[in-house]
Amino acid sequence: MAALSRRGFVALGAASTTTALLAPTARAAGDGAGALGSGAVPPQYRIVPGSTPPPPRQMMPYGVNSRESLAATTMATAPNHYATGFPTVQSGSPWQDVRALQYLLYNQGISTNWEGSFGASTSAACSVFQGSHGLPRTGVGDPATLAKLTPNVGYGANSYLTYAVQTLLRKHGYHFEDYYYAPKLSTNYGAVTDSYVQAFQTGHAIGAANYVGYYTWRTLFAARTRGPLYPLMQYGTGSAQWTNCGPTSAVMILLAKGLWPRNWYWNTSLRTNSVTDFRYWAMGLPNTPERNAMGSEIPELTTGFAKYGIRGVHNGISDTVMLTKQGVMSIAGGDAYRLPWKTYVSGPASHWIAVVGWDGTYFLVMDPIAQSSASIVHRMTEQQLRWYAGSNPGWETNPRMSPPNYNSLALY
Repeated sequence: MAALSRRGFVALGAASTTTALLAPTARAAGDGAGALGSGAVPPQYRIVPGSTPPPPRQMMPYGVNSRESLAATTMATAPNHYATGFPTVQSGSPWQDVRALQYLLYNQGISTNWEGSFGASTSAACSVFQGSHGLPRTGVGDPATLAKLTPNVGYGANSYLTYAVQTLLRKHGYHFEDYYYAPKLSTNYGAVTDSYVQAFQTGHAIGAANYVGYYTWRTLFAARTRGPLYPLMQYGTGSAQWTNCGPTSAVMILLAKGLWPRNWYWNTSLRTNSVTDFRYWAMGLPNTPERNAMGSEIPELTTGFAKYGIRGVHNGISDTVMLTKQGVMSIAGGDAYRLPWKTYVSGPASHWIAVVGWDGTYFLVMDPIAQSSASIVHRMTEQQLRWYAGSNPGWETNPRMSPPNYNSLALY
């Protein structure tokens, strides 16, 4: 594939846009809650054969591995934070936590009346489970109860544990069912659930895995999320697809900040609408063949973010390194050919990536030209990030472009 300057690329003729799925990996002993104990369930709490949970509750718009591992993050540096333990699900808990608890109980053969908030039915079901597993009958979803209810569940599984995972992901901005075009809830732990889980894990400083284990379960229940991480590909985003690294990175940043980009439908396959809107409406670029062959630079990106009330400050990669560790997101320019993963370029090419966080060891990056970016939040070392930013092909002959190492936009 020939690479063009000015952040332009020529498409690979036979390039595949599908993402390879990881096969489930062996799980280390002791990870997660382990096997659940057995116990008799009183008849009044048993699931009636053929019964199913109710339709998912609608959610109003909001402002928004192998073994799991935790990064050496601190509360001052991570974009989102992992939880240090399970919470107690009880009266006053978020409805997603209550519904997830009900799914977990249902998975154990214990039914509730699917009340929308924590009430007598859910409390009684908790007591039944606790009594049959040697736990104190507190009648609430306390940490010990949640730990017993949450075994590992991963890619390829088909159970109500998946419903619980998806319901908790909704709380963190990874929407299922909440909007017309959003993915549907399913008992199948498939590609969409896997993609969302791994993005959630990376964004909360948990090692990405193709399953939900103890650390992820407790973080899904207990942690707060600034905004979801939706890795998006610029491929397939209209006639300017190979120069849309800037607008695509911008949409990912807006979502990570908890904002709702215009024409975003909570479905990555429909990303074109929001990406092209940022290009033509927010940045104000003309939709012409000549302009579509050219990328966006610092002034256009600054204009686009201003439409969303975000102030952009032009600076360099050293500022990106420092500010990311302080919780400031950036768009960083550099050479796509220097990125340490497989991309759609085969030579030097000017490019933008979204730098959304720091987990204490790695910088968290979403790259629109990565061939696997539909499902991966990448992790880069500082050395890798500086190497990428140390080149900006074409800047010597294009006055619109910024020089290497001074080609970042911090976003406040």
